[in-house]
Amino acid sequence: MFLTAQEKKILKTTCRQVVYFWLTVVAIFSLYLLANLYREETFREYGVVENIQLGFLIISAGIFTWESVIFKKHAALLLFLASLCTLGSCRELDGFFDDNLPIISWKFGFLFPVAALINLWRNRKIARESFFQFLETPAFNLMFTAVLIGLALAQVLGHRSFIATVLGEEKSARAVRRILEEGTEVVAYFLIFLSTFECYFSFKKK
Repeated sequence: MFLTAQEKKILKTTCRQVVYFWLTVVAIFSLYLLANLYREETFREYGVVENIQLGFLIISAGIFTWESVIFKKHAALLLFLASLCTLGSCRELDGFFDDNLPIISWKFGFLFPVAALINLWRNRKIARESFFQFLETPAFNLMFTAVLIGLALAQVLGHRSFIATVLGEEKSARAVRRILEEGTEVVAYFLIFLSTFECYFSFKKK
């Protein structure tokens, strides 16, 4: 029995989702390897996990920017996505900017999405079409899941008072908070990284 063009399209998309699933599983279990190598340094400030998070965000911003050159019709939207990754990178470097850029610190990173929003407004007619096309793609679903994990799950599970309440003490809450919050965030950033590839496949077909 032959598959229709639509069925082939759905099957290819599903196969990519399965690949993303297993890549994410591998990424999660890689934390065990990192913990064995770096021990107590794994989740510390400027530690290996924070550097990996920063790497995912910077690479994702670069890929979105590259895709904006390839898919000129969707350039404004892709540059906006790149700007959000750049803002996330600035946020991950908050300790560095606190020391070297007092008062403003990492918050200067909001200039990137503001500039991208202005660009979106200037190209609003074509950007509107791009936006609604993007909402239909698996890439959006990946990003939405990443935001849910990074902003909601990581912040709730990584809240110190919540952990202290569960443990019944404040002493270990800081260490546990960093493991939960940073470990969950790195998974979210990895999903954003994967979404850059899904964006390519989605916009290439369109």
